[in-house]
Amino acid sequence: MSSYSRWSMVLVFVLIAGPAWADHWTGPDKMAHIGVTAGLTAGTYGLLYAYKPGMDMGHRALWAVTAGLGAGLLKEGLDLVFNTGEPSYKDLTMDAVGTATGLIFMLIFDAAMGGHTHGSR
Repeated sequence: MSSYSRWSMVLVFVLIAGPAWADHWTGPDKMAHIGVTAGLTAGTYGLLYAYKPGMDMGHRALWAVTAGLGAGLLKEGLDLVFNTGEPSYKDLTMDAVGTATGLIFMLIFDAAMGGHTHGSR
């Protein structure tokens, strides 16, 4: 699947999620979206740092972002398909904020610990 196809699918999903008029940017679930995705992103990066010492920063970051955003997309997809909640682009935005927060935290940690592949020292 090409990169264009993937982004097209994401765009279609966001458009299907549609206008969530009752979903406010400061709704009570927004901090949960940020916290969960930040934790998943940082946790994935940390596990890879600890258990895959030869892996470079870029690959750790890629897997961590995939975990954080993947969880957010999965949750919104389940809301859409099974009517378990209202799918919301605002929730997806908060998932992206949480993912970025977790990744930045771990990149700073990684740089403080020496960065790159710590297993080759």
